[in-house]
This record gives sequence, C-alpha cells and structure tokens, in this order.
Amino acid sequence: MLQYTQRRRVNIAETLLLNSSLKIRDVSEAVGYSSHSKFSACFKKYKGVYPSEIKKNVKKISSPCKCKEK
Repeated sequence: MLQYTQRRRVNIAETLLLNSSLKIRDVSEAVGYSSHSKFSACFKKYKGVYPSEIKKNVKKISSPCKCKEK
C-alpha cells in the first residue's frame, strides 16, 4: 500500500512539475512530503530522474527560440 501511495504522489508531482510554475519545494509540499530531500529521493526511485532535471528540461522546451529569422 505504501508503494502505491508513493507512486501516486510522484505521478501527481510530475504533472505539477511539467504543467505549473511551482517550485520543487512547493510541489513536494503539495503532494504531502514534509522533507524536500525525501521527496527528491522518492521521485528519483520511481521516475529515474530528480525533480530538478524535469524542471530544467521544461524550461528548455518552453523558452522561446532566439534564432534570427531571415
């Protein structure tokens, strides 16, 4: 039962990280973790990456192109 709960929280956290501008600490609190480090460790266990990597990739994708148009 604990694994189900943790997996569910991590899935919700992933959705929040991808679709909101919340900070990682705020996301961890929103899904019920009182410790940011425990949240990060649990996220890594179930998703294979740390939440900061998810946030970093979202910023790269959502930033506007800085190329010059001809």
